[in-house]
Amino acid sequence: MENLAQNSYLSGDYHKAISYAEEIIRLAVQGDVKSYVKEQEKFINVIADKLQREYLVSEIKDVITGIQSLYEALIKTNRVQKAHKIVEDFKARYEDVSEFESIPQVQEIIMKDN
Repeated sequence: MENLAQNSYLSGDYHKAISYAEEIIRLAVQGDVKSYVKEQEKFINVIADKLQREYLVSEIKDVITGIQSLYEALIKTNRVQKAHKIVEDFKARYEDVSEFESIPQVQEIIMKDN
């Protein structure tokens, strides 16, 4: 069952991976095998972290689209300081997301702003 959970995780079927992990936990509790419980709890936490990162990257991509439009409009009206402030605030908001600067749209606006 652990292999099924891992394969589901690797194929991106996180719901199924969690279901397998929960089943392993139920069986481990019945059999009083605490090591399996802890192992599967860690596995579920890995999935949760991955889902959170994916959500944040998706959110960043949505936000950057609006920021790019606003940035261009501000630059055209010669409001450079305001445009720069928007980019700086955006960077500060997502600086803790490890994938932040690897997103092409983010790289583009940072380079423009510099």
